[in-house]
Amino acid sequence: MARRRRGDPHQVLISGLSSTARKLALEGVPRQEALAFLRGMADGRTDVLVEAGGRAAGNWFGRPELDPSGINLATAALLLSAGVRVDSDDLKGWVQVGYDLSSINNMRRA
Repeated sequence: MARRRRGDPHQVLISGLSSTARKLALEGVPRQEALAFLRGMADGRTDVLVEAGGRAAGNWFGRPELDPSGINLATAALLLSAGVRVDSDDLKGWVQVGYDLSSINNMRRA
């Protein structure tokens, strides 16, 4: 039987936070409840909330036409709000990463 490779724990957490925030936004979970849940998932790590939120925002900025409902922005807003304090330099860097990733994915689709 083949062994399953486990992902990098940091990336697994980022993915989990992003997908959970997206689900909470889509389901219209009350904001304070959603923020508390995301903070609990992050276990006090505001850095991962800023990373996930910045990447979601950057993804939207890179390809807004693929998200007419704005769910990526709602996801980013939840993640960044859950982070409480956001370092603007860190945020700018993660928004750029999200933007760059959306551009790379766009080239792959072409």
